[in-house]
Amino acid sequence: MRLSKKKVVDFIKNEPLASLIIVLTALSFYLTPLSFLFEQETISPLYNRGLLLGYNIAVVTVVLFAGFWYTIYPRIIVPFINKETLSQLDKYFGRDKAVLWARDKRRHAVMETLVKNANGHISATDLEKASMRIEKMSHAHFHYYILKELRNSGLIKQTKARAPYYVTGDVQQVHDIISKISAPKA
Repeated sequence: MRLSKKKVVDFIKNEPLASLIIVLTALSFYLTPLSFLFEQETISPLYNRGLLLGYNIAVVTVVLFAGFWYTIYPRIIVPFINKETLSQLDKYFGRDKAVLWARDKRRHAVMETLVKNANGHISATDLEKASMRIEKMSHAHFHYYILKELRNSGLIKQTKARAPYYVTGDVQQVHDIISKISAPKA
């Protein structure tokens, strides 16, 4: 795959955190040998080493924290904690709206796939309502809720793990399930 300026710009726009981590890591690797070259010319080599060590520790901390927050936390830890605990964690860390960034992306992909494969029988409005309703649920379960309903009914399937979902059953039944999820609470 050829790397173009447009692809780089799109990646930076879509993945600002990942871009920052890449830049910081690259700088860390670049500055490490560079600092040793100039070490002899500085007034205090010890100060130079201390500065470099502090910088490298900061970069590693950012990379590890981001890796935990966007990979380990949503995919491994979240499924094993209950709604109440997760709600407290969300409030504590202030991540009310974007708790499961990776899963949120996947949910949107599912919605898009359903619209595309249903040949217009499922309206975008219904999907948007379902999306909004799901987001009001516990973040640990909001995207699983619709998938579970549709999978259990045998209406959507995957050819393999991480592949897009496709509609295998009656489109009207899919519409009914999404409408039920979209309906306001009594």
